[in-house]
Amino acid sequence: EEAAIRIRNEQFRSNLLRSISHDLRTPLTSISGNASNLLSNGPEFDEATRTRLYSDIYDDAVWLTNLVENLLSLSRVEDESIPMNYQVELLEDIVDEALLHTDRHRSEHRLLVDLPEKPVLLMADARLVAQVLINLVNNAIAYTPKGTEIRNINSVTLAAAVEALGCQAKLYPIVPDEEAALREAIDTVRKECDFLIISGGSSVGERDNVNRVLASFGEVYFHGVALKPGKPTMFAMLDGDVPAFGLPGHPAAAFYTFHLFAKPAILKRRGAIAVPRYVEAALSQKVPSNHGREEIIGVALENGKAVPLPAKSGVVSVLSRADGTITIPRDLEGLERGAKVKVLLF
Repeated sequence: EEAAIRIRNEQFRSNLLRSISHDLRTPLTSISGNASNLLSNGPEFDEATRTRLYSDIYDDAVWLTNLVENLLSLSRVEDESIPMNYQVELLEDIVDEALLHTDRHRSEHRLLVDLPEKPVLLMADARLVAQVLINLVNNAIAYTPKGTEIRNINSVTLAAAVEALGCQAKLYPIVPDEEAALREAIDTVRKECDFLIISGGSSVGERDNVNRVLASFGEVYFHGVALKPGKPTMFAMLDGDVPAFGLPGHPAAAFYTFHLFAKPAILKRRGAIAVPRYVEAALSQKVPSNHGREEIIGVALENGKAVPLPAKSGVVSVLSRADGTITIPRDLEGLERGAKVKVLLF
């Protein structure tokens, strides 16, 4: 067994050395090539080209410096020569500190920070944790194309849900949250389709463009429901004949509210009988909830039990695991383990 451990350790070291060699060789080759270009052809380059080459050399040099620093820190941690300063820290403070020291090209990307609503305290060495976050963000910046946005998951999931009802889904380009652009897009859709579903832009706020544009083409019947997630959900009838739903932008919230509101409406529009499919199961664990709004929670069915999958409404991974949803009434502050629940199947 000891021999097997030694072999695995040697394999790990060999793989690590190969990886480090590649990480060292790539920026060194870039620095060497760019420097050679500047020395040989510098006078022939325009100012923009020279600036770009200087910038590339600088970025590669910073990358090498950080890599060496990380390797030194790793070696000191392994031989226990680096002191670990454990203290109770606020997670938000660590994240803020890390973001102050990320790559200078950060401004070329859209960086979203999604922290828990409640403050999180942890026992940690804030400096080392911040360095890990800095490395992760800098890697993402280095290997992500400029201007990259979050993938449009809602169009894919909602189109699949529509087609599962026997309808044809027609996808349209993403529209900026601007009244003129929304008006043009909605005017096109209402003439080409029998039903309209909008994801995102439905939150009540100063702009509230989706609500205003829908109202200009017909009547908005409701905007906002006492539901979590899904509060900004809205419904309108365009030209008295085209139903339109405005769903939240967060993936899980959009998917859940589609099944609660849009799915029955689509089936009725098609002349089908909208019969919800429920199964009864016992909760595998206690589920807390906030008093005041009904709460939808995704669940997976495992061995006859409903396993809650609580997560923030923007978490996509929940959708891949959930078989359906349960609803906690607004006058309850949660459900106990073993409680019998009705699972609304997707």
